[in-house]
Amino acid sequence: MVLAVLVAAVVAAGCGVFADQPVVATPTPIIQPNVLLNPGFESGIDPWFAGESSAGLPAVQVTSERARSGSLSLDLRIDPSPEQTSAVSHAVQRIQGDVFPEFLSGYYFVDAWDPGDADPYIGVTLTIQGGNNPDGSSIHELRLVLAGTTAPPPSDAAAAYVFLSRDEPATGEWTYFAYPVLEAVRTRLGWDPIGWEHIDLSFELRYGGAAPSTSGSARVYFDDLYLGPQQMFTPLGPRFTFLPDS
Repeated sequence: MVLAVLVAAVVAAGCGVFADQPVVATPTPIIQPNVLLNPGFESGIDPWFAGESSAGLPAVQVTSERARSGSLSLDLRIDPSPEQTSAVSHAVQRIQGDVFPEFLSGYYFVDAWDPGDADPYIGVTLTIQGGNNPDGSSIHELRLVLAGTTAPPPSDAAAAYVFLSRDEPATGEWTYFAYPVLEAVRTRLGWDPIGWEHIDLSFELRYGGAAPSTSGSARVYFDDLYLGPQQMFTPLGPRFTFLPDS
């Protein structure tokens, strides 16, 4: 099990925020309420949906071939090819409520990572509807990069990025990831989510920006996902420790 933690620098570029945020995360809360429904995919697909997955890719699917707990997990796969400049395989759940969730965590397992010369990444996107942006729009987008790429696709430069890792993902093992998403919305998007209406939370495998010159493949599973309150303070210290950006 690997805790995805990165210590690096903040780099600003264009309208987006491309940042490595050093963080020590508490474990996923056990007794706190999980905002996500069917977070381990044991009930099949519902209420997950495919969003705007690329043409030719399968709809959201679960599999019994790999599971961290229970018997099922989310199964995402892409096959980068010179015929496609971008592709995304993902599962989305819409979140609504009165309290913006603080903490996101889960596990992913990489079964295959041979993408040719494409630059795919494993990530989580929060597309937040409601409230106001300085540019007058009401959509706020935060992307957490879990592994796979050193920079976001140029076409996504308007989003705010947080890199939990810029390395290729470990294969053949379940990797734990965790992040305080409410804090990231405030610091990376520069917005306190007042007036938010819903979040489309997407767990994804994607690439984009340019068509690769060679074909490849990547396959990733997600399981035991959590969105909700953070772990409370313990005698060992605060729930999160942030280090200064350098």
